[in-house]
Amino acid sequence: MAFDCIDINIDEPVPEFVEGTPNDGDGWDAPLGFLYLPAALRNRGSQDSIFVGCDPQILRDRYVGKTKYQLDNGGEFRALENLPVFLQVEFGNIGSRLETALSTDSWYFMGSRPFPFRRAGAYDGEDLFTLNADNIQFYGMKCKNVKTGVRCARNSQFIYIRDIRVENAERGIHFDNVTLVSSIIDGGVFKNIARQAIQIGTNYDCRISNITVLNNNNEDGQQAGIRVLGSSQNLLIEDVTITSSMDTWVGAEPLDPLGTQDANNSSNYTQGDGVTVESGNNVTIRRVITTFACDRIVDCKADNSLIEYCGGIASKSAITAWGDNVVVRHCSVKSPQWYGNAGTVGYQMMGDNGLLENCELFMWEDRNNQAVGLRRGDRLVIRNCKFEIPRGSLFLRAVTNNDTSRNSEDAIVVVENTVVNGVLINQTFAISPSSQGVVLPSTPYTTIASIL
Repeated sequence: MAFDCIDINIDEPVPEFVEGTPNDGDGWDAPLGFLYLPAALRNRGSQDSIFVGCDPQILRDRYVGKTKYQLDNGGEFRALENLPVFLQVEFGNIGSRLETALSTDSWYFMGSRPFPFRRAGAYDGEDLFTLNADNIQFYGMKCKNVKTGVRCARNSQFIYIRDIRVENAERGIHFDNVTLVSSIIDGGVFKNIARQAIQIGTNYDCRISNITVLNNNNEDGQQAGIRVLGSSQNLLIEDVTITSSMDTWVGAEPLDPLGTQDANNSSNYTQGDGVTVESGNNVTIRRVITTFACDRIVDCKADNSLIEYCGGIASKSAITAWGDNVVVRHCSVKSPQWYGNAGTVGYQMMGDNGLLENCELFMWEDRNNQAVGLRRGDRLVIRNCKFEIPRGSLFLRAVTNNDTSRNSEDAIVVVENTVVNGVLINQTFAISPSSQGVVLPSTPYTTIASIL
């Protein structure tokens, strides 16, 4: 298909589309009306561009109610050139295709989801945009009061979603139990999200970056700012800020007043992660900052991965790495605190051959806490770190290993050039299965450390 550009003005009436006439949408002198958008999304394809805008002097949001939009035709992949050719869909203002969704002078799709949202018996809203094709560039969309801003229910490749904003939704972007290849989600603001701002499944060579999540509230025990299910290969997540990823009910005994009957949400274990990666290999998580998370700042279960320049305040379990051969470096955790029935942990290195390097922890919570956790039989190196923890708190603790054959083995922790409550430690600890862990003596210190 030859290149074509379709302009749609949300403020215009609905002219009849006639190819090759002044009424074909080619240019803002004769744009198509807003109601032509569904047909344009269905019929346009490779090398086409659809621009949906309004006059910046007549800004108004567009109420769409329960309307759902679907992209059935995307671009193409030219195998001989090893090059994707895209369908581009962009939203902004007339005369300025450089406008993005983060501009203050742009407009929203307005759905019918109630606001403020109440879970019990409430109408969830509709999926606003569904992508059913490959090779799509989707830029600048803003929406409120929907179930999902952008959803994909088929395996996809070369999907580029940039500069979107979603408010009052169950999810912002949802790749629903599908595989995603060579795709990018870059630039997004998500506010008042009930489950995940972004959720994707199995993925290869993808990137999620430049994301802001504001005021997430747990629904059905699935809360996370960014949640990655399935297996991840060569995934990069970077430059993410999340403020509040909270369980709906926080306290010593969280209940289930919303009637979700979810096993996690009904118990007194609180949910609410910043970033969660459930499995995979070679994942990089960089510059993720999370404040007030009822569970973890970062929860990564991928092997051979890197977590760096991450941190936050007032989380429960802070940074957790479950995979083998994981490096956590240049991270900072402040004031982890008690939520629900689980104690507080600064860093959990729950895989073998982990490295915790150039990290810091300040912990004031003195109930059931530990600075660093690992598993029985595993080996961990802690190098060039600094910890401030309450007197009598566990510095190190080894818990049950999922590999039951290793539960009779000592956990080995090599501590190099690390300061704990003002004392420099260079020591190797062998934590036996019968040990509660390593606790440092009360200040002032008379010995380096002891194993209980």
